[in-house]
Amino acid sequence: MLHTIKERKTKYQSLEVSINPIYWDFDKNLPKRNCPNRENLLRLITGKIKEYQDEILEMKIENKDFTAKSLIDKISNPVKRKTVGKLFLERIQELKDAQRLGYAESHEYVYRSLIKFNGNLNWYYRQTD
Repeated sequence: MLHTIKERKTKYQSLEVSINPIYWDFDKNLPKRNCPNRENLLRLITGKIKEYQDEILEMKIENKDFTAKSLIDKISNPVKRKTVGKLFLERIQELKDAQRLGYAESHEYVYRSLIKFNGNLNWYYRQTD
């Protein structure tokens, strides 16, 4: 388990690995030297810790507030980045599939207007900040 603490709030995240307790050093919180696949476990643990530290650093640089839970959620369920154009086309298709043709048509109108104004929609929403 990865133990995360922020502002006295505690959250645990499973690394989805289980080893026999006889191979675990509870004082050092690391696998013992005689643990099978010790190097792989250490690589997994340090990799996960680095992933969390990188995300914390990025959030601090951007002056974003976060909690232990939001940090774990962000790493466990990463957001898949999409361009504005792709997002529009997906939304239009969802509306057509739901037989909401009027809304789909209005979205298509906005999509075409944005392309006419900007030339393309191959940029990410974040770039509008």
